[in-house]
Amino acid sequence: MSTTATTPAPAPDPESRAFVDLAHQLLAVLRADAPDAATALDALIHTYVAIVRTHPQLGHLAQRSLVSASRALLASHGAPPTLPPSTAFH
Repeated sequence: MSTTATTPAPAPDPESRAFVDLAHQLLAVLRADAPDAATALDALIHTYVAIVRTHPQLGHLAQRSLVSASRALLASHGAPPTLPPSTAFH
């Protein structure tokens, strides 16, 4: 029988924690104020693109947060909406 030592995950740095807190607040606002899931998803995409352009070092964290937030948003709104192409990447 072999034992594998596991190392605990490093504690998130303050910048990452602040980003995650901001992402949760943004999702709460979008759920409350967006007229539909398509609008909320487009707002999420625009927000995360702006964050990554401003803070490229948060790219991986932003990508993971975008996926999580999108899943949570779709779960709260039901079926995925038919989305027009986002203009966030232009």
